[in-house]
Amino acid sequence: MTGSPRRTQVFPILGQAASLLVGIELPGDPLAARKMLDGRASPELARAAIELDALRKRALSKMPNASRMILTRKGLEQATDGRVCAWRAREIARILPHLPVHDATAGMGAESLALAAMGQTLLSSDLDPDHAACCEANLRSSGYPSQVLVADARFPILAPCIQLFDPDRRAKVGNAQGGKPGGFASRLDPEAWSPPLSDLVRVLAQAVAGCVKLPPGVDPDEVEALLDTVAPELPRRFTWTESGGDLRELCLWTGDLAPASEPRRLAVRILGGPLESYGQAVQTETLA
Repeated sequence: MTGSPRRTQVFPILGQAASLLVGIELPGDPLAARKMLDGRASPELARAAIELDALRKRALSKMPNASRMILTRKGLEQATDGRVCAWRAREIARILPHLPVHDATAGMGAESLALAAMGQTLLSSDLDPDHAACCEANLRSSGYPSQVLVADARFPILAPCIQLFDPDRRAKVGNAQGGKPGGFASRLDPEAWSPPLSDLVRVLAQAVAGCVKLPPGVDPDEVEALLDTVAPELPRRFTWTESGGDLRELCLWTGDLAPASEPRRLAVRILGGPLESYGQAVQTETLA
């Protein structure tokens, strides 16, 4: 499923909010911020601008160009730390520098921005049209050519390429018993994610190379078992990434991104201070 990222419900007001914030520094107190915007914007636009400003300030420790990004609350919660994105982009460029990348679950565009900064040929997409529109705007505001589509990650729209996935681990489950709304799926249950890991493995089995971001608590042996069932001959390797003293993620690499020369399982610690740009080199330490 593909389409234009501009046909959205939320993005138009976010774009207007971003324009409103140009040249304005809102106070941290929402009431004072609302008073500053009185007469400049409708109540709806003022609310959107205040929330966008708050999200940008929250994102500063996570994304180097947060001050000019268009963000949603959900998108920011799901976005990968910029230092990890920069490290992953360098890993991809180190092993497969000339192969295009499809960032198939692009969200706000953190991974896409890091890949673009490394000079990778890039196509981005997301199933959520608002997030796709945000990703497109964020790429453009950083000076990168943007090609962002609304698409389902289970159905590849570019080949041959590197398929990059970050499944939604906060997806809603169906209705509970008695017709009551369901809760959120378990973040450690790969089949409760959106898309389910089994669907992504089927895509990886047909891809030249792939990368899937997983929560660090997932058992890699269970992922190996799934791969052995669907694509037993598919090369694979795992990396655990630590940044800022926290274990951020487990990453599955497949196909040509898992050459025999690379360790099958590796832990990496990202060192150094705040990331100032996605193109900045990050220092790493290999852990046993």
